[in-house]
Amino acid sequence: MKLTKENFQKLDQIHLSLENRHSMSEIIDILSESYIEITQSGVVKDFSYYKSLKTLGDSALEIMNYDIKILDETKVLSYYKLKNLSENSYTMRSNIWIFENGSWKLTFHQGTKIV
Repeated sequence: MKLTKENFQKLDQIHLSLENRHSMSEIIDILSESYIEITQSGVVKDFSYYKSLKTLGDSALEIMNYDIKILDETKVLSYYKLKNLSENSYTMRSNIWIFENGSWKLTFHQGTKIV
């Protein structure tokens, strides 16, 4: 896969897709086993937490102002503004993607609520 903004936005969309958030299998497939997340409320969650979930809820989400920074050939930072269409709220999101075992995996995620 080429290291383009479009390709990584497609990966991030897997993480945010309402359909995937209902089944979780696609999301688990893109998470690294070393995955950690810092939630909007400051709680740290990991791969095992997400693997135990059946669903991530019903919010419709829209990516805005998407961009990436290539850290090296195996690591990419993506960042964007996210609109929660269901709640009419916004967060800033950042993700670190790593090339692991032949595919791109999400290893870090943080969301910060915009007030």
